[in-house]
Amino acid sequence: MSNNLMRKQAIKVGKMVELPESWAVKQIKETMDLESGVWGKEDESGYPVLRSTNFTESGYIDFEEVTYRDIPDRKIDDKKLKKGDVLLEISGGGPKQPVGRVVFFDEKENKDYLFGNFVKRLRLKDKLSEENDPFYIFRFLERYYDIGQTETLQHQTTGIRNLDYRAYMSLPLPLPPFPEQKKIASILLSVDKSIEKTDEVIEETKELKKGLMKELLTKGIGHSEFKEVTALGQNYTIPKDWSLKELNEVLKVIRNGSSKKQNKQGQGLPVSRIETISDGTINYDKVGYVDLEPEDLKKHELEKGDVLFSHINSIAHIGKVAQYKADKKLYHGMNLLKLRFDNKIVTDQFMLHRLKSINAKHFYERYAKQAVNQASLNQKDVGLYTFPLPSLEEQKKIASIISLVESKIKKEEEYKAKLERLKKGLMQKLLTGEIRVNTEMEV
Repeated sequence: MSNNLMRKQAIKVGKMVELPESWAVKQIKETMDLESGVWGKEDESGYPVLRSTNFTESGYIDFEEVTYRDIPDRKIDDKKLKKGDVLLEISGGGPKQPVGRVVFFDEKENKDYLFGNFVKRLRLKDKLSEENDPFYIFRFLERYYDIGQTETLQHQTTGIRNLDYRAYMSLPLPLPPFPEQKKIASILLSVDKSIEKTDEVIEETKELKKGLMKELLTKGIGHSEFKEVTALGQNYTIPKDWSLKELNEVLKVIRNGSSKKQNKQGQGLPVSRIETISDGTINYDKVGYVDLEPEDLKKHELEKGDVLFSHINSIAHIGKVAQYKADKKLYHGMNLLKLRFDNKIVTDQFMLHRLKSINAKHFYERYAKQAVNQASLNQKDVGLYTFPLPSLEEQKKIASIISLVESKIKKEEEYKAKLERLKKGLMQKLLTGEIRVNTEMEV
């Protein structure tokens, strides 16, 4: 293929406006060597093997769940990974996740890793390693996946999606001058590090919240005298002036929603569905609609502070809750219980945290009736949930502390989302040459 034709193809395939004059173009196969992964039986005393299950959305490798396989010694040296290698998923995927994902291998504790049979390794050719940056190339290959290029190269056999890796290796690879590659790589890497640090803060804060909830919901604030109590076969050590209550005792309403058939076309009034609270908050983009009779409007209208409780779901999500804040009109639909609390006994916010606690989760799992891919809690069992209850004043203090930590988590998650949008925008601008970098500038 002529150089001019290659440059035109790079612009078309890479969805670029134009290709900078100083950028070269080579096919991936001219730049990188392709190596197949290893087969072998799982063996805890064998070699660590990375698979597509170790791929993450960030483009890095999750080393937490690594499999070990019995691999012949003669194959080890050829299959070892080294810093700068790119792993390419060639089989697997799914309806919402085409094959062709890539991850970047960085050294991990100076430990040798191999790669599995549904993965191939891309490594810069030795003669080109001094004039190309592997991280830049990795990010360009990742962009091919993001813009759907690999989806056009996949085919399906016996339920498994496979990448036509030979066609993939023929794709054009735009290559800026080496200093520009390094600067682009450096900018994107700096954003990655910011995202990684934010992730660490989020995880640390979630662990803090978990510990705080366990401490505050069982020992409260500033107590020195405790008592032993038992409910439903479980022993509790709680502050002396606390009581044990069943959920029934603090509820004004526990009720199923409207069973009328819903539509998604906006015909009628908005009502909740299981998906409406799937992320733990009210998602108004995932409501249904029904025509409610006038006599049912008051019965099913949600009030500020009401909690929607998922009592029919997978066992992992049974008991998921979300609180209605009355920011938009919403009615109560099927497959969620509506819990309305007696505010003379409990605060809405305290009960929301109480229902999200580990103690509550254990109760749901214990009493749920399980069927294939689904579990359910009946209204009577939900009402039997028993928990330690402080005074209204202490409930408010406890809820305030936990809510502050949740606000910190939400703030960091919003910041992470902002960084991810920044990264996506930078990849679009930098990897297409739309914005050129100053190679003398410090990042």
